[in-house]
Amino acid sequence: MARDIDKHVGRRIRQARALRGLSMEKLAQALGISYQQLQKYEVGSNRVSCGRLWKIGKVLDLPISFFFEGLEEYAGSDAEDANALVSRRTITAARQLEEIEDPALRDQLLAMIRTCARSGQISA
Repeated sequence: MARDIDKHVGRRIRQARALRGLSMEKLAQALGISYQQLQKYEVGSNRVSCGRLWKIGKVLDLPISFFFEGLEEYAGSDAEDANALVSRRTITAARQLEEIEDPALRDQLLAMIRTCARSGQISA
């Protein structure tokens, strides 16, 4: 279970870094660690200490809880689902959505996406 948690936290670090548009090199530099060390954190082969996770959260402007969100679902999923990452298309869409300055328009687009997603689930 501990190894699963390390992998989950690593995936969340990778997702957050990608959503922020940071390369591994840039994040590693901001953290004062090597690119290789960050890579080991992201794949879960090395455990992230509490202090380092706090610093990662500060650099990425995220609360520590972000890195543990979805852990309950992850623990109950099969290995193939657990290894699935957010697609590059999803990350690109999320970034572009955040670039929309008008909050009302952003909310309308999110509502439309939510409706489309629900209608797809109903017909499936």
